Amino acid sequence: MSAWCLAFVCVRGRALIAAALLAAAPLARAEVTLNIPTDPAARVAIKIITPLPEPPRFGFAPMRVVIENSADAERAWTVRFLTGSPGQFPGQGEFSRRITVPAGRTLETWVYVPVPEPGGPENGAAIRSGPPPARAGGRPVIPGFTPPPRVKIEKIPTGTRVTIERLSTLGGTVVMTEVTEIDAITGAQSRRMTSGSGFNSTSQMPAPPAGSEIIFTIDPATGQVNSRQHRPAIPLPLTKVTIVQGTVPASPFTPPTPTTTGAASSTPQTVKLEQTLSGTTVTATRKLVSGPTFATVREINAATGVVTTSSVADGKTLSSSSRAPTGFTPGVELTYLIDPANGNIVGQRTVTQPNPTAPPRALAIMSGASGPGGGAASAPAAAPPAPTAHLALASRASMPLSLYAEVSGPGVNGASSRQAFSAPNAGGVRPIGASPNYEQLFRNGLVAAGATTPPLAAVVPAELPADWRVWSAFANLVLPADDFAQLDAGRRAALRAWVAFGGQLWLVPAQPGERVAEKLGAGRIVTLAEPITAPPTLTDLLRIGFTLGDTPGVPARASLLFTAGSALAEVLRVAAPALTWLAFFLIIFALVAGPVNLFLLAPAGRRHRLFITTPLISFAAALLLLGAIFLRDGLGGEGRRQALVVLIPGDNQAAVFQEQAALTGFLSRTRFALAEDTLLAPLPALDRPRSFTAMDPANPAKLLRAEREASGEWFRSRDRQAHLLQRLVPTRSRVTRVGTAADGAPIVESSFAIPLQDFVCVDERGRLWSARALAPGQRATLTRGELWVGNFSLGGSARFTSVLAAAAPQEPGRWGAKGGAGELAPLATLDSITWRDGEVVFTGVLEGAAAPEGKK
Repeated sequence: MSAWCLAFVCVRGRALIAAALLAAAPLARAEVTLNIPTDPAARVAIKIITPLPEPPRFGFAPMRVVIENSADAERAWTVRFLTGSPGQFPGQGEFSRRITVPAGRTLETWVYVPVPEPGGPENGAAIRSGPPPARAGGRPVIPGFTPPPRVKIEKIPTGTRVTIERLSTLGGTVVMTEVTEIDAITGAQSRRMTSGSGFNSTSQMPAPPAGSEIIFTIDPATGQVNSRQHRPAIPLPLTKVTIVQGTVPASPFTPPTPTTTGAASSTPQTVKLEQTLSGTTVTATRKLVSGPTFATVREINAATGVVTTSSVADGKTLSSSSRAPTGFTPGVELTYLIDPANGNIVGQRTVTQPNPTAPPRALAIMSGASGPGGGAASAPAAAPPAPTAHLALASRASMPLSLYAEVSGPGVNGASSRQAFSAPNAGGVRPIGASPNYEQLFRNGLVAAGATTPPLAAVVPAELPADWRVWSAFANLVLPADDFAQLDAGRRAALRAWVAFGGQLWLVPAQPGERVAEKLGAGRIVTLAEPITAPPTLTDLLRIGFTLGDTPGVPARASLLFTAGSALAEVLRVAAPALTWLAFFLIIFALVAGPVNLFLLAPAGRRHRLFITTPLISFAAALLLLGAIFLRDGLGGEGRRQALVVLIPGDNQAAVFQEQAALTGFLSRTRFALAEDTLLAPLPALDRPRSFTAMDPANPAKLLRAEREASGEWFRSRDRQAHLLQRLVPTRSRVTRVGTAADGAPIVESSFAIPLQDFVCVDERGRLWSARALAPGQRATLTRGELWVGNFSLGGSARFTSVLAAAAPQEPGRWGAKGGAGELAPLATLDSITWRDGEVVFTGVLEGAAAPEGKK
């Protein structure tokens, strides 16, 4: 389920209405709505809404919680959000919030769920020139399409085994392995499913009644096992089991057409989507080379959302089943995504209609289509034409991320209150937000390039809160320049704060003009030279510098590994433990607890002493062992942290980036105070990419967050751990240019509470000026300086280095300096660890009338 597409179709067959809805589609804003089931007698309605196109892998998940309390008393509910997986690094995050609603009132509040995921897949999407690469067999790489599974059919002593390996979106990793074993004597089946994270499930299908005849058909392309059975008029002496490879037989008694090696057993499957008076019908047809025509017909009722699936052979219905959707309530529009290759339903999207009391409706579109109905397909979807640029994606995609919402309180059944917010793996493309008109244009452009599930969301900043965390999950944001200029000061400051953390803001003018780019912290604000009136091609995006993949704001996980030899990496380097003393200790303990205890302390005739001496020896040994470990590892621990503070000009706030590493001993407590608006994410303590994916399922990490504290296993005793932190902090500290000396040297004054060391700035002519130190509140005349970047190299991850380089004073009016610990940084976590603070780096723009604007 995702929130990045609104598709309007004519469900009554009236073309005029369909055209009107299509024209209005780009003007509506899509949202994902999670409806929490409640008891009607409790007089409560709860729903959770998010503007995101998919669960974030970095930053915060903005969730709008709406609770309608129709009772006559004030009541409270606890909303709990779960992210991540216990078997995947970094573990499972949990964030909770208690919400109290007065009697007879409806309360709407925003909850910003901190996501402990450290970045996206190892390599994001990138734009490359030239034709797109192809897989074996000439099939082009199409982002968002799931590749066919790997199927292995083999004989075993008891019958036949079918192994299916389902691949990730990019075909590089196995995300699910399904093994089915068929007993050739009894007809019983067993199935074992193993996920990429190590989760296992086993199911058994009992054997048919004795004397039956059963035919198992194994599709060699998909591995799907179909069975047909019947009881003959005269029961057989034994159950007759037939196992063949081929397509599904037309009747339970007719053997299927076996697959002939080197020849096709059937014609290519065709998929057709058409509108009917009741809704939408999807028909997938395949004809055997020498046999009947099979069809799978899915009828989607637009008024009820019910999907009726029928299997048809030569016009005769063999079987039929129906499935009703959940959460199909007034104001909801449900869209089923149809795979154009086989007609299967591969996903669904729920969006909120502009009128919350409007009757619910259901429709279907081809996966990746953007218009009503997605376009009927009478043949398998052809690969998109090769553009002059193509999407180059990671060879290995990470597991899709899910975010679960649970509500406990009056009228909520705890067992059924968990609702999942999940979406297809976007194949490394970072989330993009855009105003509704541009969202539609960008979607059409990316779909034309082959991205069937681009993570796009239609957003209206004027309707969202003035908080940078709303945008933290987006890598890019495309808005009309006039809309940005008309935002109130709070919302504009929130967007600028998001840019400082690495966001890429693209402003589209109404009329052609001059391109203007402003660097702000780790991100940038770009006003384009020309309007966007047509779907941009990848060549267009490449020309304007648009990045679909990794950005400083939504980094790749691999960029968060500490650089070998850096100061933080050295903290985590631990020599192999010397265990010789432990071996001697165990030998001595065995001698004392055994022979010494038995022959000296409790000799023959006094064996009853063993009831006293043995516990005392064990207790003393435990104390000695505990003391030795204490002497070796100590209490608390030692760590090192580094920080970058980027002052946002004109907004009285600063973006703080921090990385830290710690080596802990025994920890008496792991709970610590942490502001709710602080992003905290674990980093792998080992310089190996597998640290991002593998985790002991039997020892999962629970990463707990509440409103003003963190607990759980952010820190573990006698372990190595590393973290990334980010926070927007208020400040009035700044460096002001108060004058100019006779030789052109700037005269500056600092309002920081701490001295600034090695101050460097760039004047309006691009010249570097510096000062050894700037004391608080004192004016200083600068002297000609040296290159700043070479003097400010902090040891940490590659992403931290790139952020530091992006914020470096390289344009007129920018400055940078070193400083010590102060009120802005570093951000505090567990205080039982002795932190050795590295240098804190400060950057900003010179304030004052004499300061240039710093734009280019």
